[in-house]
Amino acid sequence: MEYKYLIVKKENRVATIILNRPEKLNGLNVEMTHELIDLFNEVARDDSIRVLIITGAGRAFSVGADLSSSDFTVESAGQAYQMMKTATQIIMGIRNLPKPVIAAVNGAAVGGGTSLAIACDIILASDKAKFSEIFISRGLHPDWGSTYFLPRLIGAAKARELMLTGRMVDAAEAEKIGLISRVVPGDQLEKVSLEMALNLAKLSPLALGMIKNSLNNSLEMDLSKNLENEAKAQSILFLTEDFRESVAAFFEKKEYLFKGK
Repeated sequence: MEYKYLIVKKENRVATIILNRPEKLNGLNVEMTHELIDLFNEVARDDSIRVLIITGAGRAFSVGADLSSSDFTVESAGQAYQMMKTATQIIMGIRNLPKPVIAAVNGAAVGGGTSLAIACDIILASDKAKFSEIFISRGLHPDWGSTYFLPRLIGAAKARELMLTGRMVDAAEAEKIGLISRVVPGDQLEKVSLEMALNLAKLSPLALGMIKNSLNNSLEMDLSKNLENEAKAQSILFLTEDFRESVAAFFEKKEYLFKGK
């Protein structure tokens, strides 16, 4: 499938999405929004892809919505609501994808760009990256799941500060407060993110999907429900060919290539 605002690479069971509106700092218009929704659905159906990387072209990861676009000229709250409901399919596409999603934040991730990054499973950031919940500076409310994800990543107190002030956070501070997984030198970000993706792609896709699902739901469950969920997932995985064959390969000191069966 051809995309106007996305560059898509698929190789060695890893798909890389490059947000490609560098002249707009990868701000999203309506067409790009629909392209991302379609692409997440495509990746979900493609069994040859086991890991997804999201990054940006040029000097930014994404500044969220391209507010200079006429697409965001709205005449009623109802129209704005429907537009937002459509856009949130991007976040649910990442959340529901039974495959790890790595955000390789190459530059500014502002507003919806921060929201997009923190919806991913692992966040690697260039030392040139910076983050801001800038919505308050535009008289807007954080969206795309920021009020859900950010407190869970960095705690309620720090999330309140960043959302109520909109201040910019550099990569070093982002790592310190737990907003991101790791800071990487800018010229190494692509290499490091791809290496991580390739290592993940070697693992059991069934187990990865179940672990992601359990982590997604863990904070909405008490301990007893978490234990029950873990037991159910484990009981399914114990019966897989991948488990049996990988254990046999371990004792035989052989490498096993997980099949997803």
